[in-house]
Formats: sequence, structure tokens, C-alpha cells
Amino acid sequence: MNQMRRKSPFWSLAAPILIYMGVRLAVEVVGILVISFPYLMDASEQLLAQQQTVEQFTQQYWALMEPAMNQVFRYSAEIAGAAALVTIPVNAVFFSRDRKLEKVCGVEVPERAPLRKYWAVVVFGLAVSIAATCFFAMVELAFYSGESQSSTLITYTPPFAVRLLVLGIVVPVAEELMFRGVLFRRFLENRSFWYAAVWSSLFFVLMHQDGAQMVYAMLLGLFLCYVYQKFGSLKAPVVLHVTANCSSLIYTEAGVFRWIGAAPVRMAGAVIIGAFICSVMYVQIQRTGGPVQKEKESDTTNPGDMF
Repeated sequence: MNQMRRKSPFWSLAAPILIYMGVRLAVEVVGILVISFPYLMDASEQLLAQQQTVEQFTQQYWALMEPAMNQVFRYSAEIAGAAALVTIPVNAVFFSRDRKLEKVCGVEVPERAPLRKYWAVVVFGLAVSIAATCFFAMVELAFYSGESQSSTLITYTPPFAVRLLVLGIVVPVAEELMFRGVLFRRFLENRSFWYAAVWSSLFFVLMHQDGAQMVYAMLLGLFLCYVYQKFGSLKAPVVLHVTANCSSLIYTEAGVFRWIGAAPVRMAGAVIIGAFICSVMYVQIQRTGGPVQKEKESDTTNPGDMF
């Protein structure tokens, strides 16, 4: 624990989250309105020219607005990318100020690992994307989820270049700045490592939609915090997150998952081999950098009090 005191511990944690979610929501709403506005004006002209009951009005309105909703769905990745992109400079300001405050307060920061050791992070990202995707695909086959299917359509409908840029790079960078660079580090100022990792990962989970994604996000979030501490730099979780997302998109575009999914044995084998590679890389990462902070015996804080 850093034992760095702020004037308002509650707002030091709540403000970045609220600003992050507020900015994202505002950009998404603007994007939806921009796409929907021409259709809305056309629908208004047609509906106002007719006399009909409320029920007829409602039915015709949604029928006329269906093309607008289809367009919004079509550009959902671009809207999400714009929202994430706008949050990056905002979170970068928080991140920069926090690092300067640490220096002023004399906070001891983890030693940074050299770039040559990042290969283990990259290999872990390449392996975990296969293992996790195949594992949760098997889970979804057993427990079908409509939300999951909707999420998959949103993820893989846009052009590959857009997906790679938005979902593979922009969104991971924005999320790492917020949930590891700002939120995790602020929790860590006066709490133990695992306390900070769990709570920051729970907020990270809220940004994901269906059950399978939420479980994966929680586990990945915890490991991203661990990697951040071991390497002493935000570059490490960013590299891992970007690698995992990009490799998953590339595997899908190349037909790797289609080939694996054609046979249950291949899917099971991919999960086992991927998990084995991840475990080997975990050992390698564990040997990198300084130790992760452990909770002190004198820390008797109520774990339910996140602030």
C-alpha cells in the first residue's frame, strides 16, 4: 500500500468513473442522434400528415425508424470507438496528475521491467484469446445466450479494419488507462494489492455485456492488475489487452476459430493447450520485476468498504 492520503477518498475514486462513463454515454448518444436524425425528420413529416390513434402512431413510428436502428447497429463499433477515443485524453490527464502526485508524496513505485521481457505478455495474450474463446464457446453451446449472440453480431459485423482499430487498439487502451492506470492505482494508494485489483476489476466488468464476457473480464482484469505491478508500467497491461483482442479478431478473420469449432475435440484441445501455455507464461511473468504487494497484517479495513 502506498499510504497516500487525499482530501476526499470517495470522490478520488468516484469522479474518474463517473466522468469516464458520462463521456462515453454522451458521445454514444450524439452518435446515435446524428445517424437517426434524417430518419427521425422523415418519420415526423409522414406521421404528422396523418390522423391516427396512439397505437397506430406508435406502430408506424417504429416501422419508419427501423432503418435508423439498423444503421445505428451497423455503425455500433464506430460509435463505441469514438466514445473510447474521447475518454483517452481525459484519463491521460488523471493518470499524469496521479504520477506527479506520487513523486511529490515520495511514493515508492515498482521498478520497471525492460522491454525485452514483454515477450511473455505477448505470448500470454496470444494463448489466452484462443483458450478463453473456445472455452466460453463451449459454455454458450451448453447454455445458449441471446445477449451473447447479439454481442457477437456487434463485434463481427463491421469491416475487419474497423474492428481491429476500434476493438483491438482504441478500446483496450482507453480501458487500461481508466481501470488500471487510474482506478487500480488509486485504490492501491491506501489498500492492499488484491483489494485494489478486485474492486477495479469489478468496475471493469460493468463495461461488458453478457455473462460469459463478464466472467472473462473479471479474470482478465485481475491478471492485468498483476501484470501492471510485476512490470511496473502501464505498457504491460496495455500490450496484453491489445494482443488478446487483436489476436482474437485476427484468428476469427483467418477462420481459425471456424476450423477449431468444427470438431469438439479440437475445441477441448485448444482450451487445454492454451491454458497450458498461459500457465507457463504466468510462471515467466511471475519471475519478472518486483513482488506484488501483500496485505499487511495491520490492515484491518472492512473489505466491504470499497472507498
